[in-house]
Amino acid sequence: MAEDALWPHVSLDDVARAQPDVRSVAGFLRWHPSCRLEQGSLALLNRLPPSLQPLEILLRSSVRLQLDLESVTVSQVHHILLHHGHRVQSLVLCLNEPPNVPLTALTLGRLATAIGHCVHATKLHIHVHHPQWRGRDIDPILHRLQDSNVVDFQLHASSYSGDLLSDSGSYALIAWLFQVPVMSFAWIDAEPYHSAVLSPAATRLAAALAASRTLRTINLSQSKMLLEACVQRPLPRTLRTLRIEYPHAPTSYTTQLKAQLAAARVMSLDLSWHPSTSVVTLLGPNLAQLTTLNLSHCYLMIQGSRAVGPLLPTLRALQHLILSANDLFDDGITAILPGLVGCSALESLRLDRNQLTDRSLAATVKTCRLCKRLRHIDLSDNLYTDETVLRLHKKPTVISRLCAITCPDASTIIPTVAAG
Repeated sequence: MAEDALWPHVSLDDVARAQPDVRSVAGFLRWHPSCRLEQGSLALLNRLPPSLQPLEILLRSSVRLQLDLESVTVSQVHHILLHHGHRVQSLVLCLNEPPNVPLTALTLGRLATAIGHCVHATKLHIHVHHPQWRGRDIDPILHRLQDSNVVDFQLHASSYSGDLLSDSGSYALIAWLFQVPVMSFAWIDAEPYHSAVLSPAATRLAAALAASRTLRTINLSQSKMLLEACVQRPLPRTLRTLRIEYPHAPTSYTTQLKAQLAAARVMSLDLSWHPSTSVVTLLGPNLAQLTTLNLSHCYLMIQGSRAVGPLLPTLRALQHLILSANDLFDDGITAILPGLVGCSALESLRLDRNQLTDRSLAATVKTCRLCKRLRHIDLSDNLYTDETVLRLHKKPTVISRLCAITCPDASTIIPTVAAG
């Protein structure tokens, strides 16, 4: 597990508003010198309020910055990183250039130069959504990776023209994958891909991903070209988390994916938006090691639920199951419930947005009581009556004294024992 996942980060904005004991904050920062800043608190980088002045020397000398910039222009990013890039460890960018101004290769090249100032950064996430830009203009940023310390990279691109993954970009990514111990790679590409032949760039990158000895997380959601290239090769042996949203996945792809999953050691699998027939094909004893399974938006409905229910007991290690937005209806959840009893390790269950009514609630509660390790169930955005919601609030221990319930009104009730 990465260090950033083990320890919390101080939010400079929260500290400025709460004004706690500065000595306590300074002591924590010396122990874990990492500070999170969002876009609204960037001014604090240049000037701290009087109450936080004792932190200034510490912040400028040894504290690493985790920047989360939700809506910025390239000019803003360039200015920030020019002055503070050497202290940035994590950089999350969502570009928001004016839509009437083309996002040119020169502009993205300037962004790549700015990112180059983050010499100590280990995490780089970029979201580019603009109506006027060429996909291959992202190449300068990809070329920066091979000379960086980035081990967690994500690109989310949309509304571009041409190819997003060029030959030059693929070679840059391959060099990065072999030179840096990359742990997480995400390439999210929502644009339609209609070619019947895989591009050499996609085939090349898929081979490099398969050969990696350090990758633990891959997210290729909606990137149909890369998804179809990757299922033709074994998954990395070190891979533990795989996210592969694929609406309308073809049967040939599903068959290949099933074979690759059987030989892999994936523990967290996201199959969101896969057709229900694909889900039924993929589930089974070959996924017995799974601890997390996301089947949201697979539209299982009643027929798919009847097929999935008997397969759930084969997932013996399953701890977290997400069935959000599947239009299960009462008959569908009733078909799935018997299978949940066989998931003895289940800790959390999401059933939100499934058109459930009072008719299936009693059976749901009864089944959840049999799941002795269950700690949270989400029933929000369903069709329960107000009387049912009131009853849940009056009796928060209706499932167990340890299981929290997210109610249909989106509030979460926590039993007293669990809260303590």
